[in-house]
Amino acid sequence: MGIKEHFREHGFYYTLILISYGIWTALGSQLPFFSDNVTLISKLANWYFDTDLQSIILPTELDSGHPPFYAYTIAFLWTIFGKSLWVHHVLTGCFSLLLGISFYHLARYFLPAQHLLFALLCLGLEPCLLTQSLIGGLDVSLTALYFLALVGICYRRPILLIVATSFMVLFSLRGIIGIGLIALSEWVWRWYKLKEKSTLRSSLFLGVRTALHYLPAILITIFWLRYHYTETGFYVFNYEAAWAADYSLVTWKEFIWNGMIVGWRFLDNGRILLWGILLYALFGALKTGVKNKLTDKQIELSLITFLPLFFYVPIIIYRNIPILHRYFMVYYLLVTLLVLALFPLFGKRSKSVFKMLIPIFLISGHFWIYPIPIANGWDATLAHLPYYKQRTEVLNYLKKNNIRYDQVLSEFPMIASKYYTDLQVEGINSLVDKDKAAHFDGQYFIDSNIMNDVPPEWRSLLSSNKNWKVIHQQKNGLLYMRLYEKVQEE
Repeated sequence: MGIKEHFREHGFYYTLILISYGIWTALGSQLPFFSDNVTLISKLANWYFDTDLQSIILPTELDSGHPPFYAYTIAFLWTIFGKSLWVHHVLTGCFSLLLGISFYHLARYFLPAQHLLFALLCLGLEPCLLTQSLIGGLDVSLTALYFLALVGICYRRPILLIVATSFMVLFSLRGIIGIGLIALSEWVWRWYKLKEKSTLRSSLFLGVRTALHYLPAILITIFWLRYHYTETGFYVFNYEAAWAADYSLVTWKEFIWNGMIVGWRFLDNGRILLWGILLYALFGALKTGVKNKLTDKQIELSLITFLPLFFYVPIIIYRNIPILHRYFMVYYLLVTLLVLALFPLFGKRSKSVFKMLIPIFLISGHFWIYPIPIANGWDATLAHLPYYKQRTEVLNYLKKNNIRYDQVLSEFPMIASKYYTDLQVEGINSLVDKDKAAHFDGQYFIDSNIMNDVPPEWRSLLSSNKNWKVIHQQKNGLLYMRLYEKVQEE
């Protein structure tokens, strides 16, 4: 098929995806770096930019073990277009566009044509992805490349697969893990295609042929890890970093608890309805026999959705790290596709009800905010948006009243300096991290429910102790922010 014929067939969907993500990228183009984007992108990109891109190896305090080429790319683009927030957001927008097109083609492969527009609507409404694409999350690129790789598998386009996996391993450790999951998906997909013709010999041959598609990504990974070790003395785990405690192994009880948190992440933000529909469809299919009820493509999609999860989830939960929503965006979208692929199992009335409820539940996901002390995934919901205004206003209050930053305690993400969040040269000063100060060793404290790591006893003391009073506060939407001042004892 020529280029003209290709765009004649798919141009409407491409245009829709381009306009949607173009508008979304423009809306977020001036948003500061937020949450983990400060640590994983901004600080790294700033260091590269400030050192004129002279070395790819980061200083020890910034080196989390992740391949840093995403941040390096941003720093390189800053040298061309100038150091600004919009450059970061446009790069994310390009990956969002890639994800939209890849998702469309995967949906076209697995779904009836009449469900394509609804599938794209579900893609656009997925709460975590919608938020990450607005704030410029690195996981948008990983999700886009994962889907591009799946398109390469399903449409037998090995070049797409090789390109996608080669870039994934440059952006994140989860990108390196991802190539193993994609390879598993391809092997299972091809093995299922063989069906009765499959023998041990043919399966082994299939495995070898499949592995060849990942050789470039594997070689890149080996070269990077070896080079990184030669320069730093460690491959992945930086035990001199502030986050070294995250490398410790969990106990069996903690392992099970982390697994339950993963389950919660899949049900959270309105996705519980998708799982309800999925279970409803599968139980119905089991009653009459799965093979008699499910089509080959429905079974193929089920395999590439769930089989990688059996390997991915244990890798995520065996260490003492936060289990974040964005780690599972690929599977949120694959589950969504699977639900739509199972629509033929439902009656006309059921399909109409589900098509009405799914968008409502996904939109409602931005209001699934849990009360303190339950930690919320603020970078997975648009409910965090008032934070930028609140942060600006409280910092302006400090400036207006001549309150120095070194007098003010706070917690992540408030403690990040505007040099890294807003790229303001004069904003290098930051508030004092409460963990680096003695117990309330400060004249002021900024608290907000967007801070997941403020101990409940601290909040209780701030609100009940007569030695602390609120001198500035804001409440917008589901977020609050309060500035406390310590009252001098007479």
